[in-house]
Amino acid sequence: SQFSTFAGTATRWGQRLINSVAAQHQWPIFSADVSQAFLRGLTFEQAAQLKDEVQRDVQFTLPPGSVNILKKLPGYSDFNPLTEVLRMLRCGFGLKDAPRLWNKLLKEELKKIGLRPLQSDPELYVWHVKEPARHPTSGGSPPAGNGRLVLIISTHVDDLKGAGEEKYRQIFLKALEARFGQLKIKQRVFECVGVMHEQDPKSYEIWTHQAHYVPQVKEIPCDLKALVSDDEPADEDMSAMFMSLVGALAWLVLTMPAICVYVAYLQRHTKAPTLGHVRRGNRLLRWIRRNKTRLGVWFRRLKGPVRLITLS
Repeated sequence: SQFSTFAGTATRWGQRLINSVAAQHQWPIFSADVSQAFLRGLTFEQAAQLKDEVQRDVQFTLPPGSVNILKKLPGYSDFNPLTEVLRMLRCGFGLKDAPRLWNKLLKEELKKIGLRPLQSDPELYVWHVKEPARHPTSGGSPPAGNGRLVLIISTHVDDLKGAGEEKYRQIFLKALEARFGQLKIKQRVFECVGVMHEQDPKSYEIWTHQAHYVPQVKEIPCDLKALVSDDEPADEDMSAMFMSLVGALAWLVLTMPAICVYVAYLQRHTKAPTLGHVRRGNRLLRWIRRNKTRLGVWFRRLKGPVRLITLS
């Protein structure tokens, strides 16, 4: 209970912002995954030296069948699982604060490379390079800023997504590989945090969708109650399935804004659904299946002049 477990992840608007910036700057998008990230994180000794951290000593027993494998390693031939345990050096899988300690190490590495977090989203990082000062041609002050934007990335535990100029993208990826080993890198077409990204190599437009997830969502079987009124309360089993269905439909809202109002309606009735609500949920799912190739969000380059208009 004394350990903090918070490990931030980029917001959904932050993920979309990367797509918008990539399309606007004509940059290829990419994803990078750090293999076995938690085991590459801080050691307990290193973590104890950080502010607000405690020294800890963690031991664990081996799962059945693993002793013979361990005995093949040098120095462990006489290991006795009845009287001995193994001492954990790093905060690996299974410890509740492993993501947090990994996140701390990743943040330090990103800052060393030259990236800085945004105040609006601390898990969104940008890299600016300084350029010669430009003076206005007719009065006023020189334009403010931190230089030219060359790279933007988001972090989601060990999954990174970003876009940037080729030179700085390569510097960034090589620096991470030098620190954490070989990365699993994908470009233009990949899945990130449940959303498929497909980028046109010529126009750099990005199409995001969840068509791959739609087939996994199942309708609620209610054929046996075809003649029962819509006002009939759903039984306990059907109510549980309805809750699951509405949760899956809510996940699809990420790239299907057209269904927002219908999902919001269904969510208001998850505590006490009727057969009518179940049938409407099934009907919405069938519509999504028929139109899944058209449902998604495009990110295209905006042509100036651009005006920002707010309504309140």
